[in-house]
Amino acid sequence: MFRFEGFRIRRMESKTNAVCPGCTCLCDDIEISNSLVANSACERGLRWFQQPELANGCWVENQPADFTSACCAAKKLIAGSRAPLICGLSGLSTSAQQSAWRLADRIAATIDTTLTNSARASMFALQRVGRVTATLGEVATRSDLVVFWFCDPVTTHPRHLERYSRPAAGPPRKIIVIDDHSSATAHQADTFIHLSKPAASAAIAVVRGLIAGVPLDSANVMATTGRSIDQWQSLAESLLAARYGAIFYGHTTPESQFDLATDSLASLLRELNQKTRFVGLSLRDDANAQSAENVLAWSSGFPFAINLHRRFPRFHGLEYSAETILARGECDLIILASTLEFYAAFPSTNKPALDHFNETPKIVLSETGDWTAANTSIKFHVAQAGKNSAGDFCRQDDVALRLQNLKSRETGLSAEQVFQQLH
Repeated sequence: MFRFEGFRIRRMESKTNAVCPGCTCLCDDIEISNSLVANSACERGLRWFQQPELANGCWVENQPADFTSACCAAKKLIAGSRAPLICGLSGLSTSAQQSAWRLADRIAATIDTTLTNSARASMFALQRVGRVTATLGEVATRSDLVVFWFCDPVTTHPRHLERYSRPAAGPPRKIIVIDDHSSATAHQADTFIHLSKPAASAAIAVVRGLIAGVPLDSANVMATTGRSIDQWQSLAESLLAARYGAIFYGHTTPESQFDLATDSLASLLRELNQKTRFVGLSLRDDANAQSAENVLAWSSGFPFAINLHRRFPRFHGLEYSAETILARGECDLIILASTLEFYAAFPSTNKPALDHFNETPKIVLSETGDWTAANTSIKFHVAQAGKNSAGDFCRQDDVALRLQNLKSRETGLSAEQVFQQLH
């Protein structure tokens, strides 16, 4: 676009609306200029758009190599591997995750969405109890009560209240925060209930009992939850009085497979729907991991931790998860599509898994950061979805949104193209 100024013609900087993958809200109203300045993004979005870009290239044994040579070296490693592990899919676009699954199927690998077993309680609760869910748009336009259960969206999802929990448009609504500390979200809430994490499952049991009309002993309630029965009665009445309520929840324990509080919360949502309308959504902060779970579920019937060693998919809880496989030393090659930040979140308490991770040869596809982890045999610097390449990402409510290529041209290969070459 050009603008005429007297005898001078000046090129105007074009702007476009883009999707911001800074958190799982995936705000789609971000105004981006040619210089990749995000004018309406929150602080997390600004940090994402301001990440330094990698120099294009491939490395074999820390020596620069062309793409063909790097692919040949990677294929040799894969051919010589008896138990490969593919993990770290949460930062990839949906199409790249599909390509990673096809590679795992061809080479009979174990595939998992992440490196850690934590923060998977909501998926196990879905398998055991089910869930009642909705889109964020439905919550924004219909809800009159929003409960935040052990999560702090003002910190982790800065525009969540502005866009979905308490938007300017829509019905007036009440916000209740239940957490073990006075968070930034608690300061903006109408009601804050302080509750320790160990007492979370007992508190839900009390609320479920009050809703069902079960007589409860007030002294026992105080002893198990640290709060009076009157306070829980008030919460139960608020839940029942809502015409449309939404609960956004985080996890209360690092134990993901048997988190009683998350299971009880899913049961509470089902019981509330017998009397009013309630939905529940996990307030996830793991990039595009929800899309990875969906891709694996579509492809195999299982959402994560899938073993293909026998040429058909096997799933048994966390038996084939990346952390478990590494702790038992059951892989001889790791194909990791991840950033350095992802590796930094690896549980340092699991020393056997961390040691085996560092000792095992790795093929790394990274969008940010220069991988110098021990025994990284081959590195591919891939284009970043939403900046240098296009791709679909999944919002926290399972709605897929398209991330644009904001550059005028592709700058390097995408992760999808690398996986395709390794098939």
